[in-house]
Amino acid sequence: MKRKIFAIVFIISFVVTLLFNNLQPSAAIEKEIDKNLDSITLTIQKNIAEKNELAYSSTPYDYIQDNENFDAIVEIGNDALPYLHEKLANDEIDGLEEYLIAIAIESIAKVDLKENESSHWESADEFNENWNEHFESIPETVEEIANDTEMTVSEKNEALIELGTPAIPIIMEVVEDGMDDYFLH
Repeated sequence: MKRKIFAIVFIISFVVTLLFNNLQPSAAIEKEIDKNLDSITLTIQKNIAEKNELAYSSTPYDYIQDNENFDAIVEIGNDALPYLHEKLANDEIDGLEEYLIAIAIESIAKVDLKENESSHWESADEFNENWNEHFESIPETVEEIANDTEMTVSEKNEALIELGTPAIPIIMEVVEDGMDDYFLH
């Protein structure tokens, strides 16, 4: 049991160290995101001008399917989340680009807010509101999951996964505080 816990803590520590060592400077991340968002916008405008099939789609997910620029934003990973969230929160417009940013945030964070009726969203503004609530609730939710005596370890792990990558630092704190047996079996 102790070996398993040590192995999991070691792997988590290694991944976190790797992530921190590979952090890109914030300005470079912002530039990369903006460049890719501009390319997505240009592609959409080109499709509209050419009046191809994609131009008539009202589904934002169609615009990102097999889109290298969107994929490049998602590949930046968690380092992109603060800038994407700031960009979304400070934007007065609630249009297609903002919707695509919301999708990127969900993809990077491994969260599906639309899955739950209480956090379902139809616009970038709704997403932003629900994202803020989700993000702020993570510490309390992790604590509730850790202390729940009726959930199995599997159920706890599943509930933690649903919280997405923003929950990882909180989960690590709980494990470091000695509550690892609540999650790891």
